[in-house]
This record gives sequence, structure tokens and C-alpha cells, in this order.
Amino acid sequence: MALSPKQKLPKQAPKAARPNLFQSPFVQKLSSPSTKRVLIPLVIVGLLGITGYLFYQNSILKRTPEQAAQAEVRALVKEVGKIIVLPQGEDPVVATVSEPERLADQPFFLQAKRGDKVLIFTNAKKAFLYDPVAKRIIDVAPVNLDETPTESQGEEIIPTKEEPSGE
Repeated sequence: MALSPKQKLPKQAPKAARPNLFQSPFVQKLSSPSTKRVLIPLVIVGLLGITGYLFYQNSILKRTPEQAAQAEVRALVKEVGKIIVLPQGEDPVVATVSEPERLADQPFFLQAKRGDKVLIFTNAKKAFLYDPVAKRIIDVAPVNLDETPTESQGEEIIPTKEEPSGE
């Protein structure tokens, strides 16, 4: 049943009236020129403020990596201190287990995994092996700090602070 060009289609009932979101008073206020003049500069100033703050924090970390490392050690000591009583009055030397297979011959590191932390308290002569993922102490052992290394111990590495040369 084809329609000829002169025949008209029957009129359909109008669709249910849908509210136009762009005609709401809130949207009309936001789209007014005076609101745009105020809102756009506020957004720009806010973004500049956030960018400046992040840049400042980044520059502080670049200037003082020692402070960032000390903050990390304090956080680790606080976390481990919730599990076990740690020696007071000294900051530990913290090391991260990176190659547990090389340490497998030492009983202290038998259960160590990559990423575990070792807290060494030299004055108290104690070492704590801590798993930060499981948040548990794996082992505690006494530390023997001999001043003279023997052949079986290998070379002892002593951290020293380099003095600037005047060359």
C-alpha cells in the first residue's frame, strides 16, 4: 500500500512532554555571562593553586631526600612498634631484602621474601625481619657487630660521609 505524494500521513499523538534540562533555573544561572565571568577565573586560580602546591612539595622532596628517608623510617618504626616492643632511644638502620636467594644460607633470612624490611638496632644489638605486606614480624635475632671482619664474613661495608674536595 503505497501513498501518493498528495496523501498525508495520519497525525500521531504528541510524545510525552519531557522537561528540558537547559531551561531549569540553575542551568540558566550558570550559563549567564556574569556567572561565567566569575566562575572561569575561580577555576583557573584553583588549578594554579593546586599546581603550585604540588610543585612546592616536589621541590621539597628533591632538596631533602634525607628527610623523606627519615620520615619513611619513622613510619616503619611506628608500624612495627604496634606489633612488637622495639628498643627505645635509637633510630634503626633499615634495609630492604632485594635478593632473598643470596641470603638463603643465613638462618635469619630463611623465610625472607623480596620487599621485606630489616630493622637493625645497633645499640640494642637486635635485628627484626618484617613483612610489610602481611604486616607481621618474621624473625628477631641478636646482632653481632665485630669491629674486625674475618675471612668467613667477607668485607665489611662501613657507610662514610664523603667530604667535598677542593679540586
